[in-house]
Amino acid sequence: MSLDRPARVHVVGNLCFDTTLVVPHFPRPGETSVAFESRVGLGGKGLNQAVASARAGADVLFYAAVGVDDVEKVLIVLSRDPRVMPMLTGLAFPTDSSTILVQQDGENAIVSAIACAQAFDPLQDGFADHLQAGDIVLLQGNLTAATTRACLAAAKARSAMTVLNPSPLFPVEDIGWDCVDLLVLNRSELATLSSRTDVEDGAKAMLKRRVGNLVVTLGGQGARAWWSGGAIAVEAPCVEVCDTSGAGDVFCGVLVAALLRGLDLPEALPQAVAAASRSVTRSGALASCPTEAELAVLARSPIGKQAS
Repeated sequence: MSLDRPARVHVVGNLCFDTTLVVPHFPRPGETSVAFESRVGLGGKGLNQAVASARAGADVLFYAAVGVDDVEKVLIVLSRDPRVMPMLTGLAFPTDSSTILVQQDGENAIVSAIACAQAFDPLQDGFADHLQAGDIVLLQGNLTAATTRACLAAAKARSAMTVLNPSPLFPVEDIGWDCVDLLVLNRSELATLSSRTDVEDGAKAMLKRRVGNLVVTLGGQGARAWWSGGAIAVEAPCVEVCDTSGAGDVFCGVLVAALLRGLDLPEALPQAVAAASRSVTRSGALASCPTEAELAVLARSPIGKQAS
C-alpha cells in the first residue's frame, strides 16, 4: 500500500499539570517534609513522549483529554513545539494533575489524578481515521485497559506499528498482546508483569506472550532489547543525575522517532539511551527534554553504546 503522506507518530495518552517538589527525602507515613524548591508546569507521560518524539524529528499527532476550560491555555503551550499537532478533547473533568517528589539524588515518586485520561476515548473522536500504513502509534498506561486495547487493535488494522509503554502500570492481562509490536518496560514493570526478578528471565517470560519485540530500560545501566533476530545491551554514559523525572518518556519518544526514520531497534536504542541520559542531568519532566538541536547531535553520534 502506498503512503498518501509521510509517516507520522501518533501519541495517545495524557496531559496534566505537574507540581514538582524537591525534597530532602520521601516523607515517611505521618511526616511533614519541607521542599527545597517547587515548580509548576505542563507535563504528563503522553505529552512528554510526544514532545520528545517531535524534537527528535518526527511529525507527531498528540491525542489527549483536558478540562474544557483549559483547552485554550494548553494549546498556547503546545504551540512552542510546532511539530506536535494537538488533537485535544475537552471533558467536564478537571485537567489531570501530578505531584512529583524529587529527592536530592534525583530519584522521584509521582502521584497522579487522571480522571480525564480515564474518561478519554480517542476512537470516538476519529483517532483511527488519521492512521495509515507506516505510521507508529505510541501509548502509555494512563488510559483504561479497554481503551488502550481498542486503540492498539485499530492501529494494527491499519498496518501501523504499535508501541506500548504501560506506565503507570495497569492490569494488562486483557491487552491483546498480538497487537503490540514493541513493548517498553522499566525493570520494576518487567518484574511485576513477568513475576521474575531477573531481567533475562523476565524478558523470556514476556516474549512467550507473543510480544513482538521488547525493550527494558535499566536507569543508569542503560537498556536492553530483544527481538526475533537477537538481543542487544546498550550502556548508559556516566552522568551527574539531577532529576530522573521524565527520562523514560524522553527514551520512548526518541526511540519511536528513530524507528520512524527507518532505523532498526539496535540502531535506535543507543539514541534513546543517550537522550534519556541527557535528560536526567536537568530538573523537571517536560522541561528536561533535550532540544531539537541537541537531539540532532545525539542522533549523529549517540553517547549510548553497545555493551560488550
